[in-house]
Amino acid sequence: MTGVAEEMRGLAEELARGREGLDLSLESLTALDALLAGDRAGKITSRAIGAYLGEVIRRAAPASFAWVDDPGGPVLCAGGARWFPIEKVEKRRREGASHDLSAFAGVVLALTPEAASRLDMAIDEPRVREGRAAVARAVAAFRGAPNVGSFLQLDRTLHGQLAQRHHRDALAAAALTAETLMPFLEVPASGRGYERTDPGRAAAGFLAYLVQLGLAPREHVIELLRPRLRERNKAVRTNVAHALVEIDLASGSAAVALELGATKDAALTEGAVRAIRSIGGDVRMDRCDPPVPLASLDRVLGPALSPSSACLRLALEAVNDWAMRPDTAVEAKHLAPLLDAIAKRGKPDARRFASQIAARTRNAIPRPRRAEPARRTHTCTFVSIEPGASYTCSERGLSTLRELMREVGALADPTATRALRDGPPVDPEAPPITKYLRHATAVVTPAECRVVATRLLAHLDVVREVASFFDDAPSGSELTAWVTSWAEFHARSADLGGHRPG
Repeated sequence: MTGVAEEMRGLAEELARGREGLDLSLESLTALDALLAGDRAGKITSRAIGAYLGEVIRRAAPASFAWVDDPGGPVLCAGGARWFPIEKVEKRRREGASHDLSAFAGVVLALTPEAASRLDMAIDEPRVREGRAAVARAVAAFRGAPNVGSFLQLDRTLHGQLAQRHHRDALAAAALTAETLMPFLEVPASGRGYERTDPGRAAAGFLAYLVQLGLAPREHVIELLRPRLRERNKAVRTNVAHALVEIDLASGSAAVALELGATKDAALTEGAVRAIRSIGGDVRMDRCDPPVPLASLDRVLGPALSPSSACLRLALEAVNDWAMRPDTAVEAKHLAPLLDAIAKRGKPDARRFASQIAARTRNAIPRPRRAEPARRTHTCTFVSIEPGASYTCSERGLSTLRELMREVGALADPTATRALRDGPPVDPEAPPITKYLRHATAVVTPAECRVVATRLLAHLDVVREVASFFDDAPSGSELTAWVTSWAEFHARSADLGGHRPG
């Protein structure tokens, strides 16, 4: 047990000692809430109460949770999610009973990998089953006739009809091998516009994906690819470089990208930039954190960002993806001079794109600003029908939440087209969008509250994907905490007769 874990356990046990009802069970959180409400003088520290709250959660699912020492203080970790029980207690002190500790524990436990998987399958089992069946059919067609058409259909089916978290199981059952995909690296791109296909590029990405999922031995795939870097066919060299660099970057190394970028072979450079672009897409969608610092790729991106570079557009798209997240946009600041040069001397479309990226990277750096007159911010407040729960957010924040609710099928809006074609279907009991407009007056019923809470918690992957398109939306653990608090308010309101605008 780590030092912070021992400290949290000690504080929790000390708080429980001699106090009736505090036995470190989930049921004891009601008594903890009462203890906190009665401690108006603040004699008991938030750290001690937060330690008790976190320790109760950890003991309820010890295989999922662990205490971790974070720069901001102790946090509970479960998989990639981070929870802040001490901060929750401080919010409870500041803002009152709307931050119910029992409800917080229930939401956190509902988001463990095991619980989330069970909840997801209960809600989306038919859609997941249909997606798995579609992938199985595409695999069977590919095995029966392994040609370009059947391979592209398999690639489209996998990424278009099955959520990413189910890919590994589906591909493990398919038992695809790297040798099966190698011939497609030779197939050139064809077509124009929306009809353009690039089987070689798709095969490179598919090979790297199999390695990332642990379904193809990394060293074996590299042994198959390395000799083909010397082939005369430019398309083959580009696709092989793409696969090798993406495999290396996903493991947290930039060595292969730097090696191939130093060869002065335009085909290998293009392949390396493609791989950086591919990883950047996952960074942008918040599917992963940056595997390497962007600065470590300068020797590859620098030449590619020349106004006369053959892969300039691809390099700009790669930098743009990394710059879409506030935390990684800061890393791209040093590329601003190169972007400015493109904005002055590049082709018209490249000039505009480079200017936008440069502005985004500069805006990511906090700078002192002159004092401006305070602007009025419109806020929206919702309160439960029976006292006990409330939620306040900005009008812009409510607009973003509406979009997220719509995409997970928790909001009925027949007038709008949803961004994700394969997103979750709209729940028959979902509330209409009119109940979440700024001047709405209608009550959101308990049944509708449960739909919103359940759908948001079950589809956090969809939430992250959609939120990545909003420049002002939070990301990472901040996004999870924000959406979870909105879902938590709905879960609480469902037991208090629903909610209405305050």
